[in-house]
Amino acid sequence: TFEDVPKLNSSMDNFPLQEAEIVALQEAYPKDIMPFYAVDPRRASNFSKNSDGTYDITPITKKLKINGGHFTGFKLYTPCGYSPTHPMLMKMYEYCEQHNVPIIAHVSGSGATTLANKLYIEGHVYKDQELHEVNRVWEFDNKNLFARDRILEHSERLNHPMLWEYILNTYPKLKIDLAHFGHLPHSMEWTNYIWSMMKKKDKDGNYAYPNLYTDLACIPDRDTLFTFHNRYFAIEKELQCRFLYGSDFYMNLVYLNDMSDYCENFVNVFTAEEFDLISINNPRKFLNLPDEDK
Repeated sequence: TFEDVPKLNSSMDNFPLQEAEIVALQEAYPKDIMPFYAVDPRRASNFSKNSDGTYDITPITKKLKINGGHFTGFKLYTPCGYSPTHPMLMKMYEYCEQHNVPIIAHVSGSGATTLANKLYIEGHVYKDQELHEVNRVWEFDNKNLFARDRILEHSERLNHPMLWEYILNTYPKLKIDLAHFGHLPHSMEWTNYIWSMMKKKDKDGNYAYPNLYTDLACIPDRDTLFTFHNRYFAIEKELQCRFLYGSDFYMNLVYLNDMSDYCENFVNVFTAEEFDLISINNPRKFLNLPDEDK
């Protein structure tokens, strides 16, 4: 029985408690902790709506360090149940592009997802190799609660790189990290898609999305990391400045025994100079930090 298990109050929102703990941590270590605020367009505290139907996102922008708050940028995890093209988020992208605020977005075929089989979606979903604009309840096909295919379907519908390309076509100078380099458990499709976006140039020969980054967080398999290095990173020298190291601690411990195994993979795949680039130089640029601590 579950008689001894504490009963959780489902009406209680624990997010403010987590936010307060992160703020306290950032205040204790202001030079070391640079948190990203988790935005969800379904969370009423993230915005207010004007009489004309437009969104006022002051509730989240005031949390940014550039406005006297504690957060360096925003984090999106759309497989949790919302479209990245939600109109409230489009307003956020506009602000972030104007103020050079970095965004990290989970873009992978694995990870966390909502348990819901039906969701009310505002924005676009990806299906059958195209985007569909919806403003209604969307029902998913795979109902098996713990199936890998179910997680993949949620990720594909709400997180396919084509959705992020739509956003970057609207806000081409947006500074955004499409995390995990689009890692899929069975193919390189998303990785190749993100790579093509990173390489894309406009009619004048300039990079179409100059602030599009990716990271190698939670890539615990050495062979996959080796492929990412040799097939992509090492090929285009001009794009090496847009790769970021990431640990995704503690999620990678699902696959490895400890962090030393994870770090050893990077040591064996990247040269010391390359690792300094992805773990020090590039993150400083992405996070809008000076070249040296003042």
